[in-house]
This record gives sequence, C-alpha cells and structure tokens, in this order.
Amino acid sequence: MSVEKVVATDPDLVLAPNASAGQVANLRDQNLTVYHFPAATDVDDIAAKTERTGRLVGNCEAATEINNEMNESVDDVENRTADLDRPDALYPLGGGYVAADQTFINEIMQIGGTTNVAASEGDGYPQLSNEVILQTNPEVILVTDSEASILGQEPYASTSAGMNNNYVVLNSNYLNQPAPRSVIESTETLATGVEDLHSESETDDGRESSGSDGSSSDSDDGDEDSDEKDKTTVDEDTTAVDENTTAIDGNTTAVGENQTATNMSAEGNTTEIESESRSHDENNETGGADGAVDADGEQDVGQANTTSEETESETPGFGIVVTALAVLGFVFMPLRR
Repeated sequence: MSVEKVVATDPDLVLAPNASAGQVANLRDQNLTVYHFPAATDVDDIAAKTERTGRLVGNCEAATEINNEMNESVDDVENRTADLDRPDALYPLGGGYVAADQTFINEIMQIGGTTNVAASEGDGYPQLSNEVILQTNPEVILVTDSEASILGQEPYASTSAGMNNNYVVLNSNYLNQPAPRSVIESTETLATGVEDLHSESETDDGRESSGSDGSSSDSDDGDEDSDEKDKTTVDEDTTAVDENTTAIDGNTTAVGENQTATNMSAEGNTTEIESESRSHDENNETGGADGAVDADGEQDVGQANTTSEETESETPGFGIVVTALAVLGFVFMPLRR
C-alpha cells in the first residue's frame, strides 16, 4: 500500500488490516485516523470485525445483515459436506510455505469439507520440507491459478493430489482477505469441489463393481450354457436309447416274421408230406385191386389206368409207380389163368 496515495484521498478514517501493520505508524504520522484490525483466524473473528466496522462507519444494521448472510452460508456448506468423506488438503504458498493451523485459510478449509494436513505441522504459515509434504500426502491441493501449475512441480507432483490431478481453484482476493464475502465465496467454491471429487470417486467405484458383476454374470451365463449343453446331451442320449429300443423292437419284429415264415414253411412241408402219404395209400389200394382181377381183367386194368392217370395228374412222381404196377398186372394175369 502506498502511504502517499492514501494521504492524497484525504480520508476521515483509515481501516488497516493486520497485514498492513508495518504501515500503520506511517499513516498516523500523516495525521490520519487509523483503526488497525487484529488478525482474524475464524468466522467468529470475522463477525466481530464486521460488527466493529459497522459501528465505526455508523451502519450497524448493514453489518448485522452481512453477518447473518455469512452464518447462513456456513451452515449450508457444512450441511452439504457433513456426510461426505473429508479429503486431505493442502494450500501451498510457494517455497514450501503453507497455510497451517490458527489461520483464516484453515477455517475455510474445514468449513469447505476438507482436512488441512498442514494443521498438525504448526500454526500460521510455516515452511515445510519436501519430505514432510510427501509424508502428509494431500489428496487435493488448493490453488489460485486456473492452470494449477504447482501440481507439475516436486514434491507436489508426487503426492496423491498431483498424481490424480485433484485440485480446487479459489479466488486469491477472497482467500487471502478475512471478510464475510471471502467466507461465503471461498467455502461454497471449496464445497462444490469436494462434492465433485466425491462424485468422481463413486463413479470409479461403480465402474469397478460393474466390471466384477459383469464377470459374475458371464460366469453365470457360462454355467447356464453348460447346463443347456448337458441337458442337450442327455436329450440326445435319451433319443439314442429310444432309437436303440426301436431297433430292438424292429429286430424282434423281424425275428417274429422269420418265425412266422418258418412256421408257414413247416406247415407247408407237413401238408406236402400228408398229401404224398395219401397218394401212396391210394396207390396201394389200386395195386390190391389189380391183384384181384378176374377174367374181366382188361376192364379192371382200364379202371386202374384211369386211376393212375388221375393220380399222375395230381402227383406226377407217383404216376410212374402206378404205371409199373399196371404192367406187372398184365404179366401175371396169364400165369394165373
């Protein structure tokens, strides 16, 4: 701050923040009325500062309204992040300096839903070594430039935040100046960043879970396919058994048919034998008749010949026998006379 520029405005009252403590004496040396605010490290300090300002400028009502708005915003942000996992965060200032405990920035980080890993390393703005920063291993880093260039620098590049490119951009004009508007804007921005990180984490977990279910489902589908194949095999085996049974039935039928054919053949042979037996008996009877012929032998022979011819027409093999017997009859007839 330029003391000359402040003096040139001819102010009635100069409100000096804690950061301008070194210039307060110079301003007063210029016969200016200066009120020097102490450092504000939490929301209560900021609320008291706002109320004091309202009284100094004669506008206590406006100061009260601003404090109410700030308190409502803090309550809303805390409710939004109450059920979320609090990521470990770090706000580096460069050169190893960080915002630690008992600072306004630490208050913003707590309200916004994070845990300041530097808070356990000291108060104010200590300088940490690279080894300590790596040990704290923040999951998200707060930056004031949209490029987040510090994530590409060591030791921050080797932290979880650097490797996963997790950061939240905050407005330096709000973040570095303790005031109601700074609290409202910074905590809401940080809470939104925490919600986004939480949503991305849930999405990644869902993809991994889906991949596992997808494997289990494939395994189940494979088991179902295997069951279907086994069932098909059983059905095919059953069909084969049925076909074999049918073949056996067919063979049985064929055997039955063969048996029937054999029986028919046997019956036919029996019939033929019986026919031959009857023909033989008839021939014997005819021979007897030929042996008993008398003087009328020619007439008897004629009858025998007729019988023989009829028998021959029915059974050719026996006709020859009958003819031979008739010849013998003619030979023996003269002898008998």
